Amino acid sequence: MTLSDSSMTEGERRERVRMLVESAPDGVDIESLLAGSLAGPESTDRPDVPMWEYVEYAATHPGVTLHDLGAVRFPIRNARGDTTFPTSIDELLKPGNVPVGLARTRRDIVDLFAVMHAAGLLGWDAATRTIVQVDAPSSDVAALHAAWRDRIAGRHGG
Repeated sequence: MTLSDSSMTEGERRERVRMLVESAPDGVDIESLLAGSLAGPESTDRPDVPMWEYVEYAATHPGVTLHDLGAVRFPIRNARGDTTFPTSIDELLKPGNVPVGLARTRRDIVDLFAVMHAAGLLGWDAATRTIVQVDAPSSDVAALHAAWRDRIAGRHGG
């Protein structure tokens, strides 16, 4: 079973989730741990901007907050273009999705995507409102994390 099966129907998704819930040990809230396609489809009413612009979007749209945008499920297409999976800021904040030691707020996730976009690792397909991973031959993960930490520290005056 894959988390990024973009061809899965809603009925198939619900059946897979049912099977996972039924097989989970007592006390484990499987539905709160779901990610990718298993967590649900992309939001049809998502903004017409990439999520690294969500802070500015919320600032210019009265009644919309970054908290609201945290639940918006947006698609990310891999560099080969053969797989698209939905995710959200809130999903990316779940344990295991963010490097340990970095702040874990919605704004921090937006900052991470902004750093990745600035580094040329993410693009935007405006026609489909999809984030596109760019096939970068080499990326310095340590430098990306440092840029992300610097951006977070800059917001916190540090």
